[in-house]
Amino acid sequence: MPNPIKIYFPNGYLLLTETFPSRTEGNLPGQTDVFLENPTEAQLLEQIEKLLNGGALMNVNILTNQPQNSFNFIASRFKVIEAAGGIVVNDNKELLFIFRRGKWDLPKGKMDENESPENAALREIEEETGAKQLVLKEKLAATYHFYNNYGEDVLKITHWYFLNSHCDQILTPQTEEDITAIKWFSQNELDLPLSNTFPTISDLIEVYLNKIN
Repeated sequence: MPNPIKIYFPNGYLLLTETFPSRTEGNLPGQTDVFLENPTEAQLLEQIEKLLNGGALMNVNILTNQPQNSFNFIASRFKVIEAAGGIVVNDNKELLFIFRRGKWDLPKGKMDENESPENAALREIEEETGAKQLVLKEKLAATYHFYNNYGEDVLKITHWYFLNSHCDQILTPQTEEDITAIKWFSQNELDLPLSNTFPTISDLIEVYLNKIN
């Protein structure tokens, strides 16, 4: 069965799935959940417009036997930007986080023209943190979110990789990218960065932890 595809919006998400999640699990105060089965393309776009323009927290769950086809349709209707980054783990099994614009984040950045996601991940991590001799192990996942760029709605696809790095490197935050701190966190310390990060990062850390445990 294909994996569900979750696209984040400023105040909620759209989930393309072959199996509806629990309608009560994880609900938040004031949250509205919408459940639609096999909507038409027009109905799908209508829900996206609500997510893009609505102020209230809303999650839209779309039941479809072809999640990838539905995602491809959405991507065809909006500007798409691709980026790449990674979860970097050192010899002590600590994870590397950056602090940027008031949030803990993982190093990542936009792919250059004709650049592969793997090369972009290696380049961006080194540029943003100064980490060298990175060893790319495997791809973990892709994450998706919409944001508004000077009045244009953009779908950002970020390719995420698992990488190894040595502990004894001197790391330097890329201040021109508004990165003000870099820190290694053990698995027992992850509550701190995860309490102040983005939903896509929380999802990705969960994928990583499920993979290694």
